[in-house]
Amino acid sequence: MENYKRKREKQRVKIRAKYEIIGFISSGTYGRVYKARPREGPPIELAIKKFKPEREGEARPTTGIS
Repeated sequence: MENYKRKREKQRVKIRAKYEIIGFISSGTYGRVYKARPREGPPIELAIKKFKPEREGEARPTTGIS
C-alpha cells in the first residue's frame, strides 16, 4: 500500500503549478478559500478551497478544489 501511495503522490499535479494564487478570500469551518487564475488558458479568476485536515493532528492535510 505504501508503494501505491508514493506512486500516486508523484503523479499528482500540484495546485501551485497549475494555478497562480492571487490572494486570500476567506476561511470557514471546512477550510480556506483563495482567489486564483490558471497559468495556461483563458485569463479567468477562480476560487480554490484548501480543505482542513479531517482530524486534528493529521500529518498531511487534504487539498481540493471546490
